[in-house]
Amino acid sequence: MLTAKFRCPECGGPLSERQDALVCWACGSSVPVREGIADFVRGRFDTILDVAAYDQEHGIDDKRPNRFYDQIRSQAGGRWPPSLGSVLEVGCGTGLFSRALLAGNEARDVILTDVSVGMLRECRHHLTRLGVLEGRDVAFATYSSNEACIRDAVFDTFIGTSVLHHILDVRSFLEDVYRGLKPGGRAFFIEPVRRYHQAMAQSLADIAVFLTAREGGKTEGFQPLLNWLAQQRQSLMHKDDQSFLERLEDKHQFVPEEFAALAGSIGFATAEAIPFGNDRTGVGTVQLLCAELGIAKPFRDVIVTMMPAVGNRFMKLLGPTDWAPSFLLWVTKGHGPSVHTFQTQPDRSPTRPVGPNMGGVAPHWQIRVVASSSAQGTVLAVDGWYISNVDVVGIRVTLDGTSQDAPLWLPRPDVQQALNQRGQYAAWNALCCGLAEQLAFGGVSSVDGEHGLQVDVVLAGGGVARLNGPDRIRLGETAMFSG
Repeated sequence: MLTAKFRCPECGGPLSERQDALVCWACGSSVPVREGIADFVRGRFDTILDVAAYDQEHGIDDKRPNRFYDQIRSQAGGRWPPSLGSVLEVGCGTGLFSRALLAGNEARDVILTDVSVGMLRECRHHLTRLGVLEGRDVAFATYSSNEACIRDAVFDTFIGTSVLHHILDVRSFLEDVYRGLKPGGRAFFIEPVRRYHQAMAQSLADIAVFLTAREGGKTEGFQPLLNWLAQQRQSLMHKDDQSFLERLEDKHQFVPEEFAALAGSIGFATAEAIPFGNDRTGVGTVQLLCAELGIAKPFRDVIVTMMPAVGNRFMKLLGPTDWAPSFLLWVTKGHGPSVHTFQTQPDRSPTRPVGPNMGGVAPHWQIRVVASSSAQGTVLAVDGWYISNVDVVGIRVTLDGTSQDAPLWLPRPDVQQALNQRGQYAAWNALCCGLAEQLAFGGVSSVDGEHGLQVDVVLAGGGVARLNGPDRIRLGETAMFSG
């Protein structure tokens, strides 16, 4: 089956099956096959997830996969076809969805893919033990969305559950999905809702501020919550910066109108973001998050108890399509060659852009820059904090005309305690206001060891504001910027 659905990732030629490889007829390159798994990725990419831990959390039990599968069918409603036909599941992990898919007998043939050989090995072990592979046309292959290995118009259905937000170049991946689908085919994905998670993060930041004050600045019991808030801030503040997102495991969250516009530009006939797992108060989602983060029970109980009242401030601002933690993203490919263009209307007013002239309480900051030399040039160690009621992406450091950015996201409950006990600044900004980066300026060196220096703050709305301070720095010296 793999040779009928996949092509050579090197030249696009047809593949023939050998005992331990798929070999290209045209260029002779080969794709190794080990333990029945075709390895198109060949170790170029992998997941940072621990297979054993992932399996414990997402592994197959007797009821969970069927409930999940039935929930997807229910949310899809009349969109669900009489048969899924030929299916490719992307990022199958250890087989949570795969088990129900195969047990349901709604697919003619199935190829299960994941970036990790270890995940696929574990998935096949589970499915074999459960007996759902018997008499079914199923194959396994590694695929990371970076390999041009899927043939044109060979699948009726693409499926991905919690996978799209891990893919750096979503457009390129959806283009591959569009090309690989037969006319009339469909693809669906379960993915996080950006506005919902931002509202939840802002709610939890307010709760974390309360806990910080109650504990006198000690955060041992709820430090995982602060770390999660910092991670959320990274992905939200840098949502359009692929070079930054590349280092994150969770890279994206989704907005209905943005997804629809992207899918329409690729050529899909329809694109919908269907709320999945309605949780308007956020309480259920917070309970799951606290358990996943391993937050100590006394703190977990406080967080869950406070969420309805504190969260209402932010959650009530969400529109109907954003009242769920996840979307069922559903796209279809038209039957004919023409591209159907369409637009969707947002269900809420757009947020006023953040800019440098929004007013309010004046910001405060303390930034330290230390210069040192390296074999390649000059290295600047940049650390400190910047607290503001305007969302800040980071601190831009310019050395002799060359600029680099240090992202602002580290948890700094000490700054919150010192400067924000009266709540003048939004908790979301005050808690995650720190930075600590090593910026390497390759090829930037000076004969006398002195460099021109400029430090700016980069705002989420695109504005840049200069910070007053020294305009020169020597190797071994420290430059301080405060205000």
